[in-house]
Amino acid sequence: MMALQSWPLRGRRCGFQIPRTLLRSTFQRLKSTQKIKWLWEADKTVQDYHLADLQCTRRVVVNVTLKSVKPVHQDQVWQTLVHMQQKIPALRTCILYKDDKMLFCQPSNLQIDFRVEKGSVDPSEVAYRASNERFRPPEYGQWRAIFITNPANGQHSHQNTEDYPYQYNIIFTSHHGINDGSDTFFIIRFIVQTLNDVIAGNPIDDEEYTHFSYNKEIGLRIDSLKERLMNDSQFFKEVESSIQSPESIPLILQAYPRPRNVVPSSKNIVRVIDSQVIEKFQNKAKEVGVTFSSSFVSVMNAAVMELVKEKGITRDSYDIASHIYTDHRRYMKPSEKHVFGIFSAPMSYISKVDKHIRDGFWDYCKQTHEELQTLLHKGTPLEQKAFRELTDAQYDYVNRIRPASHDYTITSVGNFPSFFGNADDLVQISNFQGRCNIHNSCNSTLLEVFTVSNKCYSSLDYATNYFEDETIKKLSNKIFSLMKYFSQ
Repeated sequence: MMALQSWPLRGRRCGFQIPRTLLRSTFQRLKSTQKIKWLWEADKTVQDYHLADLQCTRRVVVNVTLKSVKPVHQDQVWQTLVHMQQKIPALRTCILYKDDKMLFCQPSNLQIDFRVEKGSVDPSEVAYRASNERFRPPEYGQWRAIFITNPANGQHSHQNTEDYPYQYNIIFTSHHGINDGSDTFFIIRFIVQTLNDVIAGNPIDDEEYTHFSYNKEIGLRIDSLKERLMNDSQFFKEVESSIQSPESIPLILQAYPRPRNVVPSSKNIVRVIDSQVIEKFQNKAKEVGVTFSSSFVSVMNAAVMELVKEKGITRDSYDIASHIYTDHRRYMKPSEKHVFGIFSAPMSYISKVDKHIRDGFWDYCKQTHEELQTLLHKGTPLEQKAFRELTDAQYDYVNRIRPASHDYTITSVGNFPSFFGNADDLVQISNFQGRCNIHNSCNSTLLEVFTVSNKCYSSLDYATNYFEDETIKKLSNKIFSLMKYFSQ
């Protein structure tokens, strides 16, 4: 298969060019094998995600380790996925081209891309391969599940081996233009809950309990903000000043220059954070009235500042630029059902960090918390999204990739103690790891922190064309040594 860059390209509507040979072959398959229900046109965000996905970047993969009371068979996992596809409309949806437009659609006979690995294999290696393999629409959906029956990391690597003697792994990945990070957590919860019902022989209906539709509410707000940006120069300057310029070189890259002659790829560091440190840190945050998310952003800023200072860049204060992913569902009317789609987008946040941050960290935390709450309350994430859609037309995932202009990106900072099941479930999660391909994107790093099954994990993805391995190790060590220091 030819690389995307080598395809004969043409077109104009979407800000990038569409390969006519791909269009023709896709429609031949559709005409011969499928009836198609065309939905709505993809917006700029989804278009960008789709081009990225064709190059296997902006791709999220989760690796879930399950412990079980009794053996789990592949047909039980298959039955679980069939129910999942029926109950979650987004997983019956593809993104395809029609008449030079990129559209969401639902093929009539969409198959499930389900694979079983029976040999002794390393789940991390399987997850890595899955992150670099294209999806196969329209015959298959734009998601994939892999069931590992004999993980090479040891059948008894979890606790409570007497009660839960069996261990398995499920790898799940999907097109980021169809669901975002919160949707992925929802999917994993569904898999575990439904697998328990299948094994127990409980009745399962196929009533849809999620929504998937074009959200006019957010779309209208973005359109209104675009119009205001075009007609109100003062508002334009205000939003522009809140966003790090694409031409800016982040401080961390000034201190640690990018590697040369490197083929872009993504790597990942996962670590378990000391539960006592997390508990003490969270208690400190509660004492001063700030959220764990705000306090963790503050730790990240302090870590970047100290790394930069250690490389000889000396100032009284440092402007640290971050991308903080926010969920735009907060600006929508409440829904009884979870709404699938791309509602998560980065908010640019620039914070001034004093060189003596260790002397007044928790006061700085309160300031960070107040600033972030103000930005969220006034709708800054939507304003910035509208601004980018107006001004980033020159960037795409084929000809000109938007450079990483922020020191780091952070997403999914949270605690999910009961999100993934109940104490008496036959199958439970004993480990959870996520990785994301971020190379050839506007992010040079992506950090997640989450607590599952009383364990707190951090997952730090990074692009090899931006950072050396050693730099990322230093950053990771600095983050959690500072967290321990500030929790005292």
